Amino acid sequence: QKGLLTPPALLSLFENTSARHADQVGYSVMKESLCCGLAWVVTNWRIEILRAPSYEEAFSVSTWLRNGPRQATREMLLHSAGGEVLARSEGELLFTETGISGPAAFDISRAVSEQGEARLEVELDLLREYTQAEVLEHLAARAKAAPGQPAAELLTGRVHNRLGRMLIKYAGLEASRPLDGLGDGELRRAAAACKHFRLPVRGTEGFASAQVTAGGIRTSEFSPDTLESRICPGLYACGEVLDIDGDCGGFNLQWAWSSGHAAGELRS
Repeated sequence: QKGLLTPPALLSLFENTSARHADQVGYSVMKESLCCGLAWVVTNWRIEILRAPSYEEAFSVSTWLRNGPRQATREMLLHSAGGEVLARSEGELLFTETGISGPAAFDISRAVSEQGEARLEVELDLLREYTQAEVLEHLAARAKAAPGQPAAELLTGRVHNRLGRMLIKYAGLEASRPLDGLGDGELRRAAAACKHFRLPVRGTEGFASAQVTAGGIRTSEFSPDTLESRICPGLYACGEVLDIDGDCGGFNLQWAWSSGHAAGELRS
């Protein structure tokens, strides 16, 4: 209505607030992402408006984190050529010029590197909060509500526009075709694309881009209580020099700090 904030205006406000909050808690969306050639993609944002505020009305926005500044909203599966699930991860996902990145991709990268030349696929659930039946129901309702819109706009409001168009292409739909011309089978393919988007795995970025490295000195050769070598008394090891690596979320940093402190205290 005239004089009231529209849903797009509210969305823009929430996005800006989230970005500023991320800066305040130590993760700068612009600095940390753009300097590495990455992009922050919001693929789903649900807003329930109980009352739209007016432009002249004073109001504030509060925000908080559920799983840290990199909120987990995506689930990923790593498949072998035979369909075996090799790894599963949940977290933020980034689409880059060379592939996929972000915590969810990092967490399965070790499984990828251990497979050598094996043919692998990664499966993305881009609307994890909804079942495939619920996604199909939404798409059918959107097609009915906007029959003249092109198929390229079918997923507008559910995922990022560019991602939505890519999913439409992935599902084999003609982007310019009007929504009222889509049959049940085509809507089902679009829903399946959102829930089971598969990409071939070509490998990892390698050591130069690694956040943490696998491998190192065998942990069995060191005391878990003192981190002193069982083979060479007086020799202590900590952090990544030992064959220990963990998922994203601060675990590797915590291990480095804790093991370094323990080894240093005991050595002194």
